[in-house]
Amino acid sequence: MKAKLFTIVLFFIAGLGSAQSKLGILTYNVPANWQVVAQAPNVVLEKKQIKKAANPCKITVLPTENTAVVLDKTFLSQISSKKALGEMFDINTIKKTQANGTICYGVKGTVTINLKPMVCYFYSISNGKQTSFVRFVKGEDACTAEFQQFWSELLVDGDDTPAAPGAKRKAAGASPAAPAPVM
Repeated sequence: MKAKLFTIVLFFIAGLGSAQSKLGILTYNVPANWQVVAQAPNVVLEKKQIKKAANPCKITVLPTENTAVVLDKTFLSQISSKKALGEMFDINTIKKTQANGTICYGVKGTVTINLKPMVCYFYSISNGKQTSFVRFVKGEDACTAEFQQFWSELLVDGDDTPAAPGAKRKAAGASPAAPAPVM
């Protein structure tokens, strides 16, 4: 009896680790060995590690907005209004991709954290009517693969057209440089 109960509890805990989460039009999975450290208004995911300050790995999912980021100039204005303190983006690295009914933009930049330069990325994901944003900051290449997995599993709600109400689709890749969410 105790063995069965223990097995059920283990399966329940394992299921919690792979459960999908949702914010606005995005449905995502928290990568293995990562944890949710903030949930409102932004969802912040961090890699579980001992020396976070030395090598942070952080994914921030920003709330969905009722605007369609489908033009370069709109993406540039969103970068300006949403960039975190100290982030500097190279507009020459902006990449736009369209696939599966989504429009994604991505840009690469840098940010200094604890006097150490880090690489950061800023992405927009639009279904044509609404847009969500994702920020990725990394201090080491070890978390690049985890971000790529996060991105590859990311689902975007459809625009609720009569033909496909509530449809979910994969996000189009938008990578100015490594890490490449989808190449």
